[in-house]
Amino acid sequence: ALGKTTENAADTAFLEFTNGKVSGCTGANTLNGNYNANGNALSFGEIATSRMGAGPYRETEQAVLKALETAATVTIDGDKASVADSTGATVLSLIKK
Repeated sequence: ALGKTTENAADTAFLEFTNGKVSGCTGANTLNGNYNANGNALSFGEIATSRMGAGPYRETEQAVLKALETAATVTIDGDKASVADSTGATVLSLIKK
């Protein structure tokens, strides 16, 4: 996210999208919130996270939360999705599992 890879949290960071709700894990804490998708436009409402210590995954968690905050569009290609901010810069890359 935001130009950095999340290899240190690749086994724990994930997002699930269901009927306008998003949930998942930042790599350290769980998250829940809302999203709105219309065509390729994408935005997230307030995202709540648990408050466990992030330890070595603090940078990953901050990058994931910043990506959700700045998300403007999504492009889906097969099992991959690229989330971009309003300037078109990719802030988050997702792979369907």
